[in-house]
Order: sequence, then structure tokens, then C-alpha cells
Amino acid sequence: MKDVGFLATGFIFLCIGIVCLFWPEKIQNYVLTHQGSGFTEKLNPFLSWMKTPGYVTTLRILGVMVTGVALLMFWVFTHRA
Repeated sequence: MKDVGFLATGFIFLCIGIVCLFWPEKIQNYVLTHQGSGFTEKLNPFLSWMKTPGYVTTLRILGVMVTGVALLMFWVFTHRA
């Protein structure tokens, strides 16, 4: 059962990493359209940054890192004693 959880976590990380790496503009669009309005906009200190190209670059970097973690998890799973 522990192995299933480990593999499921690795698969979820891999999916998140791939989405962040290949479709960061879609994530940015989704976040900006579902942000809310009025009071909730004032609560989000990152809203102005989320509208910049730097946010897309950060999502791509995050995608590379999370995909690397997932691949490392799969490697550890296959090479453990």
C-alpha cells in the first residue's frame, strides 16, 4: 500500500510539472480569470506580478523542478533495495 501512495504522489507531481512546463500561459489565464473581483483582489498581494511575463517564466521553472522531483521519485522507487 505504501508503494501505491509513493507512485501516486510521483504521478501527480509529474502531471503538475508537465502542465506548468508546457502550458504556463493557460495557467496564467485561468488564475487571472478566476481571481475574483473587488475585495478579493485587494487580498492578493501577488496579483500584479501574476500579470507579468516573469510569472510565466516562474511557472516554467517550477515545472522543470517538479518534473525532476517526480523523475527522481520514480528512479528511487525502481532502484531501492
